[in-house]
Amino acid sequence: MKVKKFEAVDMQEALKLVKAELGPHAVIIQTRKVVKDKAMFGLFGRPVVEVTAAVEGHSLPSPKKKTIMPQSGVTQKAEMPPPLTSGKTSLKGSVNPYTAMGNAKESDSLKEASSKKESEERYNNLSTVNNMITPLKDDVNELRQILEKINQEKSVIEQERMQNSAKETELEDIKMMLHKLVRISTTEKESKELSPVLATFFQRMIKNGLDEKVALKLVQKANDSVMGAFKNKENYLEAYLGNFISKLVKIDGPLQLIPGMPKVVSFVGATGVGKTTTIAKVAAKYKLKEKKKVVLITIDTFRIAAVEQLKIYANILGLPVEVVMTPNDLKDKIKEYSNFDLILIDTAGRSQRESGQLVELKAFLSVVENMETHLLVSTTSNIKVLNETIDRFKEVGFDKLIFTKLDEGGLFGQILNMVIKTQKPLSYFTVGQRVPEDIELATPERVADLILNK
Repeated sequence: MKVKKFEAVDMQEALKLVKAELGPHAVIIQTRKVVKDKAMFGLFGRPVVEVTAAVEGHSLPSPKKKTIMPQSGVTQKAEMPPPLTSGKTSLKGSVNPYTAMGNAKESDSLKEASSKKESEERYNNLSTVNNMITPLKDDVNELRQILEKINQEKSVIEQERMQNSAKETELEDIKMMLHKLVRISTTEKESKELSPVLATFFQRMIKNGLDEKVALKLVQKANDSVMGAFKNKENYLEAYLGNFISKLVKIDGPLQLIPGMPKVVSFVGATGVGKTTTIAKVAAKYKLKEKKKVVLITIDTFRIAAVEQLKIYANILGLPVEVVMTPNDLKDKIKEYSNFDLILIDTAGRSQRESGQLVELKAFLSVVENMETHLLVSTTSNIKVLNETIDRFKEVGFDKLIFTKLDEGGLFGQILNMVIKTQKPLSYFTVGQRVPEDIELATPERVADLILNK
């Protein structure tokens, strides 16, 4: 077997070289890009393609015989055949026909022997390959049996885990029921002194998802502040409670742009909360109403549909859009658009239960200095999911909260619960799918109205 390396400016040229020297039966063993003629410190090198190819000895192309043309004016003498060592010549000096036949038979015998030798070599090569493959087949079969055994054991373990999980869930449900009974008992005792109207507001706030302890403090404070007959006036008490709720709500919106430098804002959250649509709404506001230079950047390379959706919004609004693959790419794009007013970053939806994905997200966002991060959560999520989302995204880090899908209902008391839990301000609410209409600034009055509403 003959092995040789070839270098060319591209793959197509390299293949031509291989075919020309080793013939059409050559096999490519390895290809790689290398830099030739490096200057100082390895800079300004010339990139080339290096191809390693091989061919069997008998497959080498036979060299072409060169035909020597007679020079003009020179008479070429016919080359006489070598003298015969055996056989008789005719009167005219020609070769004996019987001798020629003998030579032809001898040539055929040599060809036949050569062909037989090649067949034997191929047979020996096949035998060698079979001898190598047989133990590999045995190893594969053994591995297959081991994997089947592992899968069986895994199935048994999974069944046991599911059974244990079901038991744990049942115990947790029992604990929650006991805690709830205790809370109800305590709440009933503490709420007996409330007026019927305040008791109604108390039940309404709990029904809307507000934490019972917070709801109880609010009605007790109203009960202590309102005197006499006003304790039974619904409008009066609603205004009091709304004022108390507003004081608990922190607000920090809209986005405050910085003159002379870009405002960089990222949007994070679980899958399906509406990050891409929210970014489009914010971008439209600052592009169309504020007449600012806005660029959209996405690091969501997991979902092609999300990238295409963002590109559609960008085309409609006349905005540049960039797709980045690595944290360094993101850092470079921020520098590239340093003359813009607002840089909005869309991120991939991350499950609050996948810690590996959150670590990757943190790696992206950590390369950008002075970035403002908004965590998006849906009001349609249940209490458990909301708490898990808040707890896990603390690892990534966020500055403000955006609650989405208010138009789809949900437990609006959770808005105040999360503000108290995170001590982070609210920035926006989204109330539908329309771009750019269905987004509004969060306000304390809006939160109070959602919680106290029937």
